[in-house]
Amino acid sequence: MRRCPICNAEVKPRGENVSFPFCSPRCKTIDLGKWLSEEYRVPSEDVDDDDVSSATEGSPSERDVTH
Repeated sequence: MRRCPICNAEVKPRGENVSFPFCSPRCKTIDLGKWLSEEYRVPSEDVDDDDVSSATEGSPSERDVTH
């Protein structure tokens, strides 16, 4: 059986639990609050502006494509 990522309680299956994968609406709300307060973050790599401009040069939309 799955465990709630917030309180570690057992979680009922999706068909029996509208808050899945959380055990309750309370834990679901706590998780949302953590995302909104930026307590959770998705890792990303820093990208230089030069890297972005060189990556877009010569993209298919800018090149002549012969069918």
